[in-house]
Amino acid sequence: MKIKILLVFIFFSFRIGFANPETNNYCNLIIELPGNNAREVSVVLWQNGYPKEALESKMVKGDSIIYQILAEYLPCQTTLEFKPVNSNERPMSLNVFITDKDVHLQIQNWNNLPNWHKDAENMANETFFRNSLAKKQQFQLLQNFVANYSDKDELQKMATEVYLQKCAEYNKWVYQQINENSKLWVSKSWKNQLMPETEVSLSREENLNGISNHAFNFEDFTDTTLLKTDYFLNLLNNYMRVNEMLVQLKGGDRNCLLTEAGRRLAQKASKGDPRLYGWVVDYLYTNFERYAIHEGITMLTKHVDDPNCLTYKKIEIKRRLDGIQRLSVGNKAPILTVKNSEGDRISLNGNDDQLSLLFFYESDCPHCLELLDQLNRLSKSTDLAKDITISTIALDESIETWTAYSQKQQFVWNDYYVEGGINGKVAKDFCLLSSPSMFVLGKNRTIESTPKNIVELLELFYDEKTITDYLNVAQN
Repeated sequence: MKIKILLVFIFFSFRIGFANPETNNYCNLIIELPGNNAREVSVVLWQNGYPKEALESKMVKGDSIIYQILAEYLPCQTTLEFKPVNSNERPMSLNVFITDKDVHLQIQNWNNLPNWHKDAENMANETFFRNSLAKKQQFQLLQNFVANYSDKDELQKMATEVYLQKCAEYNKWVYQQINENSKLWVSKSWKNQLMPETEVSLSREENLNGISNHAFNFEDFTDTTLLKTDYFLNLLNNYMRVNEMLVQLKGGDRNCLLTEAGRRLAQKASKGDPRLYGWVVDYLYTNFERYAIHEGITMLTKHVDDPNCLTYKKIEIKRRLDGIQRLSVGNKAPILTVKNSEGDRISLNGNDDQLSLLFFYESDCPHCLELLDQLNRLSKSTDLAKDITISTIALDESIETWTAYSQKQQFVWNDYYVEGGINGKVAKDFCLLSSPSMFVLGKNRTIESTPKNIVELLELFYDEKTITDYLNVAQN
């Protein structure tokens, strides 16, 4: 009899444990939709600082959709997208935080907030943002007044003092909410609502400098769980956006200013968790590479070599750094073999009597096509074609794609193709991780310049007035 009771106990314990999300290898995200749910639902998980499509299993039961989020992804932020199927209504999105328990949300009406079925994380998050918005509105008018009041008088001084006092009071409230809800994982992301305590009455440049210099005053670079939300991505995007605005205001060297902004950020991250430190370095590298900021990539050398920097892109960055060094001004460019429209192989070794431009592009790259169009106008209407020999080289994945594009163009130079595209041998030889890329070669394939745009190309030959005239031709 005792054996039977024991077996029954083990059986029901197993059943209960299997049904309990805390002992399962997943949590359920249950989305209960209103009866007229003619909407497509998609779930995006935030992992390692970036969104990824949810690959977890999905079930549909009546008006409910159930996603099983694997435990390896928890805790996590998910972003739900509700797209109307046959309607002109705008899509609706909703952030949901999942820790170690099932989350059941019920949308009773598309115009109302969801019912969270007593889920502590999401209820607290909703309450916090509702109260935060109400408190910010209380001194938003004061902020606008101070920012737009031009006279430096006693009224302006008093309004600024009151504004800074209100900011301090609001920030104190945010910290209080974080402390009171410290057991909730979602409270860690509330720091992004803190207000920078800078004088908005200062000049725009001074304000942006203040925001940039104090952007990470509140951050904990040891907390890697925040990479499972959109928190750090938004934080770093805003930081780089502010510094981009500073570049436009100052009118200085963009590469130098953004490299310095990246240096400050990487130095701050180096004092945090190795994984988050590596993520920041990867983020900076991706952005520097996108905008061809070679000084920024070179600046990352010491961080990539730091054993505490757990970057996913170490090999890629090392290869790029090697390429920057090999392909710097004064060195010889690799031997380049291309195909022409007839399929013949041709070696482009340059013309010792004239500078040569190698322009690498992809025919589905809008920026490439814009620069090609400008270059074509200049070659037809100015002396540029007399001063430099132009060769464009397509990096398309298939020769058919390039042929379809090239045949429609009326270039005044020779247009070529290289096999393998952006992942081929030529791309590796020239360290091309993105397009467009330009190299100006002199005698014996010596690299004379690596212009990043039309202006830098024209600066090799012409004075400021001529450049202005030529730019008008290129853009009209």
